[in-house]
Amino acid sequence: MKSIPRPGRLGAALAITALALGACGGSGGDSPQTRDTAYGQVEGVDDSAKSGTYFWKGIPFAQAPAGALRWKAPVEPAAWTGKLATKQFGPSCIQNPRIYSPGNTNTFDASVGDNLVTGHTPGREDCLSLNIWRPATDATNLPVIVFIYGGSNITGYSGDPLYDGAALANKANAVVVTANYRLGQLGHFRHPALRDTTVDPTLTADDMSGNYAVLDIVQALRFVQDNVDEFGGNPKNVTLTGQSAGAINVLAVATAPGQRAAGLFHKLAPLSGGISVATSPGFPQ
Repeated sequence: MKSIPRPGRLGAALAITALALGACGGSGGDSPQTRDTAYGQVEGVDDSAKSGTYFWKGIPFAQAPAGALRWKAPVEPAAWTGKLATKQFGPSCIQNPRIYSPGNTNTFDASVGDNLVTGHTPGREDCLSLNIWRPATDATNLPVIVFIYGGSNITGYSGDPLYDGAALANKANAVVVTANYRLGQLGHFRHPALRDTTVDPTLTADDMSGNYAVLDIVQALRFVQDNVDEFGGNPKNVTLTGQSAGAINVLAVATAPGQRAAGLFHKLAPLSGGISVATSPGFPQ
């Protein structure tokens, strides 16, 4: 991932992640920019001259979790017609204004500091998108790295320059994916009013769980399984990794009940994050 003059949070851990990956596969003849997904075509960017990669940014992996879908499990995106332009990051999810939050135009500009003073909340509810980088070659069967950002589960954004996947895609000769997930009260909220099946008889166990951020990550992994081969990735060689709160969340995905994430990833590399379960010694009962 790109090295920039900000406090490092991945650093040497990226090398550890890369070591966990298998070797790439053979070659193919995919178009550098246009790829098929289960929902329609996406058109990305041939960035081979600058970063040595092809990339696709802002690919929706779920419908907007707003209105009737707010505080519910993510729903797969609707199909689109024509080529969807995926050349820039999608919006960040709504979050508390903090130093690591994006600014008002999803960039890390002066509005980051302004929001700390004014309390303005950046982001949008229609935020469930992911980004893909791959080496600018015709190689196929590449290992896949899915990275989940940190931010105490109240801030964070896959478009943070620190999480740019180009350098890692080249270093590891891999397909690198980063994904947004819901934050704060929209990502982790459980209340009896949201579990009233007399009001909404369509509610599922996942809808009532309150673990919407974790379910967003599971949905992103489903998208990867169904589509990453179109980007030259091997869906049977997926490493799920994350940093800080992202590490906690990927551990939550790995331990989610009901085999929710079964078969969606094959290696786990949590970076600077842990997890406790109800049976852990000293855990309040």
